[in-house]
Amino acid sequence: MDKGRLDHYGDLFGALVNLQGASDGAGQWFMPFDWGATSITYRTDLVDLQGKEESWEMLFDPRYKGRIAVIDSAADTWYCMAILAGVDIGKPLTGADIDKTNALMKKLRPQVRMFTNDMTSLSQAMASGEIVIAITWNETPVGLAGEGHAVRFASPKEGALTWCCGLMMHKDAPNLDGAYDIVNAMTSRETGVYIIDWWGYGHSNSESFKMADPAMLAQLGLDKDPIAYLKSGHMGIPQADEVETRINRDFEAVKTGF
Repeated sequence: MDKGRLDHYGDLFGALVNLQGASDGAGQWFMPFDWGATSITYRTDLVDLQGKEESWEMLFDPRYKGRIAVIDSAADTWYCMAILAGVDIGKPLTGADIDKTNALMKKLRPQVRMFTNDMTSLSQAMASGEIVIAITWNETPVGLAGEGHAVRFASPKEGALTWCCGLMMHKDAPNLDGAYDIVNAMTSRETGVYIIDWWGYGHSNSESFKMADPAMLAQLGLDKDPIAYLKSGHMGIPQADEVETRINRDFEAVKTGF
């Protein structure tokens, strides 16, 4: 991307702009947008931890079989199981790592009622009590709590999955002016305040944090710098194509019962 056309480049967190793979000597390839965690949202009025710590093991509690939901994406659910399996997702994964994680995925499958990427439907299912424990992103507990439901975004003892999402531009983009307009709109400080207040995610524009309510930031656990937040959990690295292909293939096989 042409940095001269990135209106908010100077306001972005440098640590996010310089994430592995985001830029190289040839230029900026990835523009960070939002950052957050994949963890467990649960109904505190319907789930009894029985004095135990929050953990990814909550998903395997037989008392809640059939009332569990997970994100329909290996990039989230599979990697969460890898964390529980003790796999270091910050390094290149081995065949043994994949086998250990697949074993947990197969154990989890009978517990799950919903594999979904539709967070609205998932939130409705949690509001009704049909689902009481779910793998979600930050926005789900923020929305449910805003509706008055008793929910919590867990801090599993094994650590949450942390991530940063962003934008890339196709080398043959037919409308560069429009593409830069989108990038600039999504990385503006005003967009950042909205992302923080309504979705509960961190944003790439550091100026957004100066405009947001400090109490809200603390409540959301976003009163840290982004790298401290991302390092508080487990952030994966890009894996080799053949590794990602196997992970996605195996994830789909488990979903269908194989």
